[in-house]
Amino acid sequence: MNFSTFFMLLRALSTALEHYGRIDILINNAGSAKSGSFFDLPEEAFLESWNLKLLGYIRMVKETAPHMIKQRDGRIVNIVGIAGRTPNPAFLAGSTANSALLNFTRGISKELAESNIRINAISPGLTATERAGNLAVQNAEIKGISADAMKAEMNAAIPLGHMVDPAEIAAMSLLLVSDRVPSITGTEIVIDGGQQPGV
Repeated sequence: MNFSTFFMLLRALSTALEHYGRIDILINNAGSAKSGSFFDLPEEAFLESWNLKLLGYIRMVKETAPHMIKQRDGRIVNIVGIAGRTPNPAFLAGSTANSALLNFTRGISKELAESNIRINAISPGLTATERAGNLAVQNAEIKGISADAMKAEMNAAIPLGHMVDPAEIAAMSLLLVSDRVPSITGTEIVIDGGQQPGV
């Protein structure tokens, strides 16, 4: 996240406060990191990923949480990703950022809980988005197969047989910011069709 983007987000925060008088919910959701072989990735790829996602989320929590602390109420959801728990050798820039975000979410949850603020993480698996479609095309070219065959291969690697629908991530976010499960904080919810290989 560059500083101009950050200042735009601060302006959005300021506008929300002016319009509504309070901030109740923050959902952090940033773009993806560059992928590639560890030895081919420049150091800048790691710095970009950490700045965009890890520091971007941390900055938004740091700017938003004081308003929630003042009102003694708030909900934060960090959209992370399963690579934080199961690192992919071709996605180490993103994996390291995601892993740090899980630790940040768990760690800050204890301090925020004192002000009745809940913070949780959602880690989606492969999700049916434009990015997944582009990834299928790229991998298909590398393997010399059709994009449809690549998509079928990707779906076959998921125990439930299909990619995550983005609406599932939205539904879980809504549940976490509601008062239906008020004792969940500092937790990671994995939504990946059963693909996570371990604990």
